[in-house]
Amino acid sequence: MALIAEANRRIWQRSLDDPETAGMGTTVTAALVDIGSGTVAIGHVGDSRAYRLRGGQLEQLTVDHSLVAELVQSGILTPEEAERHPQRSAITRALGTEPTVEVDAFTVDAAPGDLYLVCSDGLSAMLSDEELEQVLASADGDIERMADELVRAANARGGEDNITVVLFELLADADAPVAAEGPVPDTDEEAATPAAAAPPEVAAEAPQDEDMTRASASEPSLSRHGAGPGGRVAALLLILAVLAVVALVLFWSLSR
Repeated sequence: MALIAEANRRIWQRSLDDPETAGMGTTVTAALVDIGSGTVAIGHVGDSRAYRLRGGQLEQLTVDHSLVAELVQSGILTPEEAERHPQRSAITRALGTEPTVEVDAFTVDAAPGDLYLVCSDGLSAMLSDEELEQVLASADGDIERMADELVRAANARGGEDNITVVLFELLADADAPVAAEGPVPDTDEEAATPAAAAPPEVAAEAPQDEDMTRASASEPSLSRHGAGPGGRVAALLLILAVLAVVALVLFWSLSR
């Protein structure tokens, strides 16, 4: 995706211009809903993740760009061993650490009732896919509650990293509510502080016709609001900018 490539270029250039930021980087997982074609486009670099819940079954759509993921794919580690591996946070691909980056870009078919989860590894490292699925199922279809419960569950497990959770659902009802965001407790205040350049982080981009979706995000320092008549373009920009502020600033993560 051109947007992700441009974000990589800007982070890399900043590290050249300011030696104090040398070595910084981040991850990105972005989703763009195209209601006209009935698809969701995903752009991905790093170990943040995108999931889809369909028919009660949770599926991981992205592949982690991490050392342990490669070891699992090669058969050296089992998924259970990977969860306990001391280098499980070491990533093999990131945004801003090289002048160019290879982006995983793909499109999946969408259907009414699909629920998409975009999250940082602060969530996925704390909860298994089965546990994520259980939390989502326990919220009775309330996506704001789902987001809050996911963060609460990750923190209850230790909350070892900052936690970003973005949820959006595709609806058949054109009169459904639009977007809502809610505040979230975070265990890492420094990592949760928005950077000056917000885009290169975990993001879920809203569709052109927001009436066909509803979304919820758990993120520090957000206020609840609705797009409202005449404000949907602004809401799209706000969702893309604000929900993209946490993920990983890899100065710390790459050195682990």
